[in-house]
Amino acid sequence: TSRPGTGCATTSWQDAAGKSLSTVAQSVDLAMRGWEAYSVRAGYADDSPVELRVKIAYKQYQLAFNTALQAYNTAVLTKDKTVWEQAALILSQSQSNLVALIAELEAK
Repeated sequence: TSRPGTGCATTSWQDAAGKSLSTVAQSVDLAMRGWEAYSVRAGYADDSPVELRVKIAYKQYQLAFNTALQAYNTAVLTKDKTVWEQAALILSQSQSNLVALIAELEAK
């Protein structure tokens, strides 16, 4: 959107938040696909301690993502982005933890 008379494009927080959710989901999807390929090559069983660490981190990410998505929808409806901002921080940390764990395990 543009502000009248300025010609400057502005991005609403809703647009930025929606793009953030999409980017996080794509990043984690890519990391998990990479992990799946790596864990098969490494021969990890589904119930191995290493595989369980990744599964737990992924479940934590999924919970954070679903919470952030609900917070986003609530923020859009109520016009109060506070709940979104808090959930987005937790989602970002969860994503970082998962991706860092996968990178650490693949480096071994």
